[in-house]
Amino acid sequence: MERAIRDRDAQLATTMRELEEAKKPDPRMSEEVERLRTQVAELEGRLGRTDLEQSPAFRSKYDDRIDDIRGESLKLMRQLVPGRQTEVAAQLLARVEQAESLAEAQGLLESEPPAVQGFVLHNLARIREIQQQRDAALQDWKTTKPAVEESFRRKQEEGRLRTVIESTSAALEELAKPDGENSWIFSSRPEDRDWGSRQQKLLASARAILRDNDAGEIAKMVLEGVACKLYRQWGESCYNKMVEMQAALDRRQRFSQTATAPGAPAPAPRPAQAPAPKTESGDILDRARQIGDKLWEATIPMGAGT
Repeated sequence: MERAIRDRDAQLATTMRELEEAKKPDPRMSEEVERLRTQVAELEGRLGRTDLEQSPAFRSKYDDRIDDIRGESLKLMRQLVPGRQTEVAAQLLARVEQAESLAEAQGLLESEPPAVQGFVLHNLARIREIQQQRDAALQDWKTTKPAVEESFRRKQEEGRLRTVIESTSAALEELAKPDGENSWIFSSRPEDRDWGSRQQKLLASARAILRDNDAGEIAKMVLEGVACKLYRQWGESCYNKMVEMQAALDRRQRFSQTATAPGAPAPAPRPAQAPAPKTESGDILDRARQIGDKLWEATIPMGAGT
């Protein structure tokens, strides 16, 4: 019995030692885990830099600027050296950019006109400064990416706003012309300040629509605008008829004043008028004629001239 207990205790002690050993980290496993972590970090950085480098925002901030400077140099090199091919000038410019020192770059440009030498070397300094900024941005890609994207977004938004302002201003000028697709609503009236204020409000509304809506919403508004041209034509027709009726009422008013003067002959009976067409504008004219008849009766007393 005692022997069985000793054997059990010995086995238990062995098991406990094995458990303690199992808890200890394996140096080989730790090294492998650390190696994998380093590899993952390197791959993450490489992918992050590649993604940033290929983004439109990054290219606009760095690569496009470098290309523009190169274009300036190529343009001058061709202008000051008649007959030079663009490809030949580009090859020379590439060798200059690859030069390891300023002296080497100057040597490559030795046969060029002085104006070309100075301009190309100046642009070379600009390119290298941008390239240094570019390399630093890629190195710190986690911080650079959101900042570059935000800057690019603001730049695009500013460009879109400029387009909206320029396009609406040009459209207003076109609509205000005395010929063509003009509109009396947008016609210029320098003497009427209120009219100019209303114009500016309409223009501000148009710009807000273009600025704050996507293509789908703008398309709906354009379709509504197509119908609005018919509404405008109808409204202008009604407006012109209203002006004509006002002039007719003014003439009647002047005639009634003459007819009621002392010693004036009695007014001639009014001729019968044909009924207006049954349209919306015709209904407006009917109502206007009714008002005119009442004004006629009110301004010519009963028995006047008799």
